[in-house]
Amino acid sequence: MKTPRSSPKRIHPGDHFTRLTVACKVGRTSGGSSLWLCRCTCGKTTKANTGNLRSGRHRSCGCLGRDTHPRSQAGWSDTPTYSTWQSLKDPHRKAKVDPRWSDFLLFLADMGKRPSPEHHLIRKDRRLSWSKSNAVWSVLWEHKTPLSETLGISLREAARQLGVSAERARQLHHAGRLTDRLNRANPQSHPGSC
Repeated sequence: MKTPRSSPKRIHPGDHFTRLTVACKVGRTSGGSSLWLCRCTCGKTTKANTGNLRSGRHRSCGCLGRDTHPRSQAGWSDTPTYSTWQSLKDPHRKAKVDPRWSDFLLFLADMGKRPSPEHHLIRKDRRLSWSKSNAVWSVLWEHKTPLSETLGISLREAARQLGVSAERARQLHHAGRLTDRLNRANPQSHPGSC
């Protein structure tokens, strides 16, 4: 026996769909679907058909995409703070990143603007993930964990093995990627490498 299909919920003026509020019916599409005039929370109006409203394909006047697109993060895309946030998305990074920080503006709210070009984001406890409670803007020389204690070699030796400057080796160390780079550059010298 066939089960009766439930009819889709009817749309009425005043219904909400993410950022849109239905104002009134303005006609039909060429396919016969009802066309609605909707007011967005940003104040603009847009037209959307019934199917797109129900499915969630039409959720705003377009401002939602602009507001959530990483390149439109309120004019921050060419700043050192934004670059730091982008570097946290490196897929080779071993440490996990707080899912909240997938949104740049939430990262910015938690950590604030990078204080100066000398400041870098570091984890207070390298065993824990990147998060508001475990990250701080720090000038590299303020960071107390000596490289020799972490790796068993000096910064100068690490830089020599990688063929990079001491400053670049220090940056890799504070980003938590120096050990991996050394293991890849010279797998026999470092225990635990594949």
